Amino acid sequence: MAPLQVPGGNIPLGSGGGSIPNLTAGPAGVSQTSAEMPPPPPSHAAMLGLVYRVFVPAADTATQAQVRAIVGDAFRVNLNGQTMMQVGAYADQATAEAKAAEMVAQGFEARVERNP
Repeated sequence: MAPLQVPGGNIPLGSGGGSIPNLTAGPAGVSQTSAEMPPPPPSHAAMLGLVYRVFVPAADTATQAQVRAIVGDAFRVNLNGQTMMQVGAYADQATAEAKAAEMVAQGFEARVERNP
């Protein structure tokens, strides 16, 4: 087998007129060109219509464990710089408000956020 040849110094740069596009880091580390790009695809939750999320403030591990004892699949998130536990995601506001009320009845603060 013959070795690959090393290309010369005159390597084409594509059809952009010889200029290299400027890249910026997009969501989740995805590179995008600085030209106008389409919006990122909707999240999996949004595709399922789960636009109302219920959060409980839980800055310490003890509170996080208490929340998980009530909602086994709750998970930690950072929301506007505050450590929270997401305890649910729902398609309708009434169900989300009911879950928040359930958490309040258990002695926690809870809030519902609408994710567009």
